[in-house]
Amino acid sequence: MEKDRTIIAIVLSLLVILVYFHFFAARPQPTKPQPQVPATPVKTSEPAQVTVPAQEEPPSVSSQPEQQELPEEPAVDPETGEVATGTLTVGWSNSSAAINRITITDKRDEKYIYPDYSRENPLGLIFSEDEGDYSLRLCKQESIEDIAAGNWKVLEKNDREIVMQSRIPGGPTITKQLIFQDKSYHVRFKLTLKNETQGPLAPNYRILVANGILDETGRRSPGGAVVARKAGGKFEVDKIPPTKLTDEEPRKEYTAGGSWTGLENMYFAAVLAPEDEITSGAVSSILIEKAFGSKKEKDLDAVGPPGLLNMRVILVSKEIPLKPGEEVVHQYLFFAGPKQDDVLDSYKSFGFSSILDYGWFGFLSKLFLTILRGIYYVLPNWGVAIIILTLIVRLCLHPVSRKSQMSMQKYQRAMQKLKPKLDKLKEKLKNNREKLTKETMKLYREEGVSMFPAGGCLLMLLQIPVFIGLYWALSLSIELRQAYFLFWIDDLSQPDCLFNLGGNIPILGTSCVNILPVIMLAAMIFQQKTQPRAADPQQAQQQKMTMYIMLFVIGFIFYNMPSGLVLYFLTSTLVGLGETKMIKRKLAAEETGD
Repeated sequence: MEKDRTIIAIVLSLLVILVYFHFFAARPQPTKPQPQVPATPVKTSEPAQVTVPAQEEPPSVSSQPEQQELPEEPAVDPETGEVATGTLTVGWSNSSAAINRITITDKRDEKYIYPDYSRENPLGLIFSEDEGDYSLRLCKQESIEDIAAGNWKVLEKNDREIVMQSRIPGGPTITKQLIFQDKSYHVRFKLTLKNETQGPLAPNYRILVANGILDETGRRSPGGAVVARKAGGKFEVDKIPPTKLTDEEPRKEYTAGGSWTGLENMYFAAVLAPEDEITSGAVSSILIEKAFGSKKEKDLDAVGPPGLLNMRVILVSKEIPLKPGEEVVHQYLFFAGPKQDDVLDSYKSFGFSSILDYGWFGFLSKLFLTILRGIYYVLPNWGVAIIILTLIVRLCLHPVSRKSQMSMQKYQRAMQKLKPKLDKLKEKLKNNREKLTKETMKLYREEGVSMFPAGGCLLMLLQIPVFIGLYWALSLSIELRQAYFLFWIDDLSQPDCLFNLGGNIPILGTSCVNILPVIMLAAMIFQQKTQPRAADPQQAQQQKMTMYIMLFVIGFIFYNMPSGLVLYFLTSTLVGLGETKMIKRKLAAEETGD
């Protein structure tokens, strides 16, 4: 964690508590629902961050030292509340004039579209352990402490707007305005800096965009910080996973380039984007930092495992010259919602669709998703839709697959017929390798056998873009989140855990017994046994060893993959078995003349 300006005793206390909860505290079950966050802040016996008085530490909004300072505002009473827009419920607090939680409450047919693990409660995407990490707070220069030490006065509040203000000693008067819109996944954030002193100011500010985001899947998956820059009319997005931050390098800084930044997980994102050119031009850099531990152990009862992604994002502005009486207004849009094509496309001017990256063959991924959604519209079961999509893809690839397999089968049969002659040639010229090579090639030509199967490998390579496109389509499709298939497979975005052993399985690193990968591996072993073997015993043995190594690697990789992906590969393997059987029958018929 980035070292805050806190006393050593507090740091040690927090470490002791984290170690205790990591090794000794009982873990809740994943299906435990989130409790409602109280409307008023709850004080705990554990010390939170120490607030440093403005006189002892200069605020991040810099000023000229010789100017006349206005008297400090009297302390205000803490106040919290929430605003519901129909898609989001946003909790706010005047302790740092910021957002303390964002819950996605969008419904369809009286059910939450994106529920939590219990599948009954709305999903908490952004949430805070205490007032030290609220989103959209203005931070001091070297910490995430509030610039106004929590002294924000609420000027206006209703179900569409919250306005809070604070006067920074020796600096500008800051007004923060949160504007809400019905049925939207965003909050508009207007920041006003006004110089009410007698001399010029040159303030800058630091916005804590997000201090962690729900790490929903708990497995290695797309997730981390995003930094977007606009270049040539297109948005270039850098994605920084948590693994890029280490204890030796817990912070990275990026030149902003006038675009947006935030955090994402597998299926959701929270990003802050400038709304106009003035605001965009004022952004200087983006800081990506470690936020806390890998999990907020104290929060597990509230949010359910696996906790929060261990990253925070801070947007840093340039210095803004202000003459006495002058003010500047910067406007941002804070998006917090699903990484779904139609949702992201509705923010086209911001380029949020760049968050959802399907890779090199994205056009194929989008095509497959369109077909998948069409199938689901007719047959409303995502597992069935995946099976039908697999059949459609295999049918389209059948001419390529058939030609490839026919080529391989004919090659292997020709080699089996040629084997006796090759064995005699090897025995005769075993001491003359150069002549053996020439005679072998001559024999191949005389018998009309190609050294390589005609187009076999090339035809297989043509299927790679389809494979990659399908992989990313099924991996990133939010529709598969918590999608039921049948029996125990009730979430196609997760491994199909039949039961839990209570302890990790060696090598696999999980305590879950997943059935679909085992069935898929058995089908692949059977498929390999149906393939033709090399005529040469040594080559056949090498081929066998290569097959076993490949199957071991595939089994290891696929064991913890989402069940939707495994279902696709299992269906494809079974279809391949049928294809191979049909091709063998056809070749046999050709040889017998039937």
